[in-house]
Amino acid sequence: MMESLVEARSQLRRLVGIWDGAGKVHPNPFGPDGPTSGRWTFRMDPDDISLIGDYAEERPGGHRFHGHGVLTIDPERLDAIWFWFDTYGFPPIAPARGGWEGDQLILEKTTPRGVGRILFRVDGDRLQHEASARLAGEETFRQISSMTLARISAAG
Repeated sequence: MMESLVEARSQLRRLVGIWDGAGKVHPNPFGPDGPTSGRWTFRMDPDDISLIGDYAEERPGGHRFHGHGVLTIDPERLDAIWFWFDTYGFPPIAPARGGWEGDQLILEKTTPRGVGRILFRVDGDRLQHEASARLAGEETFRQISSMTLARISAAG
């Protein structure tokens, strides 16, 4: 765990920038699977407290997926909290929670549909993004998507 709120917030800056990449959406109940290309744009808010992330994805056949997230630090628990809105339209009943484990930011949230897990792995100017879910009534997580991106700009 981070030593202070300031240090925890500074870790969010690791994701700042514009990232382009490609990957795969795996078979899932939320939308079509197949190859995908996407872009993450992350920037800090004006007070350097929260990271704002916008995501745009395109798949063959014209399917598009967009999302908007706000990642910040819980000042009492010092863990990361992530509020996420996307084209599927499920409201964020509660934020995903988690934290950094080395170069990986791992976030989980529980909803009536099950448990979702998001992973961001930062390695210099390379970003690995993965989403998985354990749907209600299932025992194990299934991978929803995986993508490898390159930072094309350090400014978000």
